[in-house]
Amino acid sequence: MRNVLIIGANHGLGLSLTNQYAKRGMRVYATARYAAPQMHQPNVQWFSNVDIAHENAGKRLITEWGSDPSVDLLILCANYFAQESWSDLHWDKEVQMYKTCAIGPLFLIRALVEAKILKSGSRVVFVNSEQGSIGLRHESEGAQDFGGHASRAAKNMLGRLLSIQLKGKGIPVAIVHTGYVRKQTKEGFFEQVGDKDGNKSLCEIRKGYGS
Repeated sequence: MRNVLIIGANHGLGLSLTNQYAKRGMRVYATARYAAPQMHQPNVQWFSNVDIAHENAGKRLITEWGSDPSVDLLILCANYFAQESWSDLHWDKEVQMYKTCAIGPLFLIRALVEAKILKSGSRVVFVNSEQGSIGLRHESEGAQDFGGHASRAAKNMLGRLLSIQLKGKGIPVAIVHTGYVRKQTKEGFFEQVGDKDGNKSLCEIRKGYGS
């Protein structure tokens, strides 16, 4: 049985992946920012109140980990998006986006590596979106959602740097783009336009770069 750790697993893509891997007989460790779902499959172990935007997320997870084995696959699904315009910027929401996408994952991964939960043979996957692409930003679409785009571009850079940092430890890092996804946030639903055929399963998501 392979062990999968999914960060941000209580809704959306993270929950879907949790259920898919559990149905395949894998041992799934799943985190929720608040309370874990009351109904879940028997081979899923939930960790509640693990917020990747907080510095102590890794420490909290390690404290509850106990003597369980190391992780074969870490998938970081946690994201936060807030819509913005030039005339309607939000300082706190921007900070939250950067912490969730590019700061928290760094501290979490370092903690897991030092605790030997991630070690040689483990794999790390960042779930990102085309919003982080600089090349796909054009004048025709205008400048908007500054924090959303820039925080995801920062996630791409973090993934690249971690692929270099962890290569010597035998831990490859990949960045994937989900394609077409309809997401729900506190502000409501929004559409992420992309390749609709990419919204099937992680094994069919187009990879970015890594080692």
